[in-house]
Amino acid sequence: MQKGGEIAPGKFQHRKQFEMLDLSGVTIKNPILTLRPDLAPQTTKTGSHLSSDVVQPPDMLIGMNILSHLHVYIAYKERKLYITPSSPPAKADSAVPSAQSPAAQ
Repeated sequence: MQKGGEIAPGKFQHRKQFEMLDLSGVTIKNPILTLRPDLAPQTTKTGSHLSSDVVQPPDMLIGMNILSHLHVYIAYKERKLYITPSSPPAKADSAVPSAQSPAAQ
């Protein structure tokens, strides 16, 4: 874990590179995660007249350096988010020569 910059007095962010991050079958190799302390107040008013109007911070933010390699589809009626790789996984190379060529037989 590497200590990053100070984002508030006495509050630092940290960076860590992992081997992989798996999001329900979508694998991201060697991601660098930045861990930041939660500095949001416990209750945040959005300006409406409701007294219990609270905004929750996200559990994780994913940057464009990762999202640019994915297809993201939002199904609003289903209330689901579908994420797939932007290119199909690499196939095994079928052109690899066998250990023994026909001429050697």
